[in-house]
Amino acid sequence: VNETKVVGEVVFLHNGDRIHFGNVRESIFTIQMDKDLFEIELKSIKNDKEVNNIEEESVEDRGDDINVPVLTGRAAREAEIAKMMASLNEKPAYTKYQSNDNETEIEKSAPAPKPLPSIATELKLPITSNITLSAQSNSLPSSITFDPSGSRLLVGLSDTTLRLYDFNGMDLAARPFKIVTVQDGHSIVKVVPSNTGDRIFVGTTSAQPMVLDRDGHAIVEFNKGDMYCIDMAHTDGHVANITGVDWHPLNRDIVITCSFDGSVRMWNLEKNKTKFQKLCSGKEVYRIKSSLGLRTKVICVTFAPGGREFACGTSCGSIQIWNSTKVGNRPERVVYDAHGGKAVHSLIYNCDGSKLASRSMDDDCVKVWEARRISRSCQPLAICEGLHGLYESVNCAFSPDGRTVCAGTCIEPSQSDTYCVLKFFRIADKKS
Repeated sequence: VNETKVVGEVVFLHNGDRIHFGNVRESIFTIQMDKDLFEIELKSIKNDKEVNNIEEESVEDRGDDINVPVLTGRAAREAEIAKMMASLNEKPAYTKYQSNDNETEIEKSAPAPKPLPSIATELKLPITSNITLSAQSNSLPSSITFDPSGSRLLVGLSDTTLRLYDFNGMDLAARPFKIVTVQDGHSIVKVVPSNTGDRIFVGTTSAQPMVLDRDGHAIVEFNKGDMYCIDMAHTDGHVANITGVDWHPLNRDIVITCSFDGSVRMWNLEKNKTKFQKLCSGKEVYRIKSSLGLRTKVICVTFAPGGREFACGTSCGSIQIWNSTKVGNRPERVVYDAHGGKAVHSLIYNCDGSKLASRSMDDDCVKVWEARRISRSCQPLAICEGLHGLYESVNCAFSPDGRTVCAGTCIEPSQSDTYCVLKFFRIADKKS
């Protein structure tokens, strides 16, 4: 190598070195390396030198321990395990935590939780805590509901936005993780999640409701019918404002809508045809009429828990129950004077479908009916009065056992020194 004889030694070759082999025909060779490989080799040599220097310094620092053997491989692992086992026999040491003066002052200034009233404990009312949801000053919530899992809260506002809250990722600020503008220029009337929780049905003040996925992305928009058509059964969509929507409790592909055009429509998201990428209505069109046989506006609609029938409330004050499995010209059961001729703004069944609660904004009361015995001459099981309302979105709710009804009140804008009240009513099994 470079005219130096090498026998039984290790030699590091570099770029440009000449090698001569004695018994080979072409006995002289020249080493040529790529520039990149040469730089890598130089860096590796420098790193080796640095490592050797560090090892030498560590040996010097050990002093008398230079003769101590260094354990490697299995012996080192056995030594670590022995050390860990010995630490288990040692007595644990604890450090007492000492709070700062600021933390002590905060704890003293924090108000103690108020005990729940006895009636709240008796009725098992979930009023242990509350949060304030941020919203714009000029918008009002028109629909609030949970998804089936209870992990998300859906809030529809009058400013055309839908706010999605996720309790699993919510912080103390209680901000929505997403704000969706459903239809620009149209306030949200009602928001209903599907029974599987993967889709959201949104009705607005337009004639075209929409179906969104659980993250607020649009899936399909419904078609608008022919506004010059007199018979609503001969057009494939609503022609007036949507007033209520609901999802079938068992079938995730069937929804129902009602409108000011006096019709209730059932839609099949999978089977109905589309027109210009908009879902068209099928033949399931129910024409709602008053006691005089005239077309009347439909204000609200809801499915019964089994899904075999639905109830709708009208502007003439009637509650009509229709069979959802077939289309007919007359309702199966009806009470025309449910709220003294006042419009019915909200309907809701209890869990087993035996009771139906209705609320009107005009007479400030909630009436509970026996759903299976509704007729022209029937009387309500209970009347809950003193529920002042100012908006058409007033509603009520049943407790899980169906024995308690809750409803909120409204206050006039001029009454700034008063508060809205959430009232609970105990419902007896017999007429009261």
